[in-house]
Amino acid sequence: MESKQNASPDFCMEAPQPSSAGRRMGVLALFIVSSAVAAIIGSFILHNNGAAMDYKMIYAGVRCFLAHRDPYQGSVMESAWVKIDGPLPIDPLTGHARHLCQFIYPPTIATLVPFAELPWNLSHLAWIATTILLLSLGGYCIWIESAVHASDLSFLLIVVSLGTGPVFFVSANPAGVAIGLCLIAAWCFIREQFTWVGVFCMAASLAIKPHDGFLVWTCFLLVGGVLRRRALQAFALTLVLCLPVIGWVWHSAPGWPVELRANLAAITAPGELDDPRPQASSDRTAGMMINLQAGISLLDDDERIYNAVTVAICGSMMLFWAREILLDRHAAGHIWYALAAAAPMTMLLIYHRSYDAKLLLIGLPACARLWNGRGARGWTALLLGVFSIGLMNEVSLSMLASMTSALPVHQSGLNRNTLLAVLAHPAPFTLLAMSLFYLWVYREIRRAEADTSITVIEPLSIATAG
Repeated sequence: MESKQNASPDFCMEAPQPSSAGRRMGVLALFIVSSAVAAIIGSFILHNNGAAMDYKMIYAGVRCFLAHRDPYQGSVMESAWVKIDGPLPIDPLTGHARHLCQFIYPPTIATLVPFAELPWNLSHLAWIATTILLLSLGGYCIWIESAVHASDLSFLLIVVSLGTGPVFFVSANPAGVAIGLCLIAAWCFIREQFTWVGVFCMAASLAIKPHDGFLVWTCFLLVGGVLRRRALQAFALTLVLCLPVIGWVWHSAPGWPVELRANLAAITAPGELDDPRPQASSDRTAGMMINLQAGISLLDDDERIYNAVTVAICGSMMLFWAREILLDRHAAGHIWYALAAAAPMTMLLIYHRSYDAKLLLIGLPACARLWNGRGARGWTALLLGVFSIGLMNEVSLSMLASMTSALPVHQSGLNRNTLLAVLAHPAPFTLLAMSLFYLWVYREIRRAEADTSITVIEPLSIATAG
């Protein structure tokens, strides 16, 4: 049997269950209900108005591959869309039909093929149900870890996170499934329960949307011991799932790498959907971008500047984070603190939108532990947790967009106003503050335990020498 790693008192590897089995099942049911209600509300909001745009793009792309056609070619993709849904979608900002270009990550196809074999309506419903179930299960796993220290607080924050994404659930972006799988895998790995379920969940999460779960996976790799073994097993399974699919994609679309790069360049061009600058078509909407480029671009919209600043800041934080984990002799016991820092850093480095912020739930065990101890750390953790989860959802961001719509962020003379940037787009700066806070907390806890170990060991050494 595999031995467990040294754990500190902060997070015992055998943490007690928070309550009775009946209450735990009731909590899970409430998570599912809150997600389902949000999905129902979203279906009314998006009825005949771009519903399931995200999932429909992927569904159409996989259907093209199943027919041995190349969805990275615009004409092929648009033809597949018309067969599924009739006319091309209308851009609400321009009033013209959108020119569709596929930018599906090829390994994502491995998990979508069973859904793409179904008729469109049934496939969409099945994917929404899968998203609701996996995110609710992921939230439940996080609640089990958090409830030992702050049951009501963690429950409330998870319900808010799940219940304030009506458009997210109906648009059926793959982030929901990928994040749910990632949360489940983290709990399985740390608790050392259902470990092969965890390995499969992590592998599937990396295959579906690797830029959501990659830093979480890296955390397990750096900690070492059993957790490193689980990370390597998940990576091996990801390769098993993805390599055959990439070969299949290459057969159906030999030019896909070049075409994919061209499509990504088109969609990130100035003013387009994935442009982080303030003139983008998705700027200041419920699904706004939350990566650091979107915030820095309000200060200076030169692509070279905001990319360089983002890489410098995020690169420095990630190197510091990795160093702290490698120096920590109780890394397994402190892993929830490391994950609490990893989640916001994940959002900051590259393209992410507000719906990806549900990954922040993985930081709730650390937040609950700090809040249980109160003090300055506890209050800061509470404020950051409430503000981040309360802010980075569709309801709050829609209200924020309405309130800041009159701010002249497009005028170059005011783009350099830091206060204006924070008011117009606070999400990236909140994530940056959260990353720095948990990096500092992790460092202080690691150092405190290292000092305690030295204090305990030194008298023993002196007594032995005497």
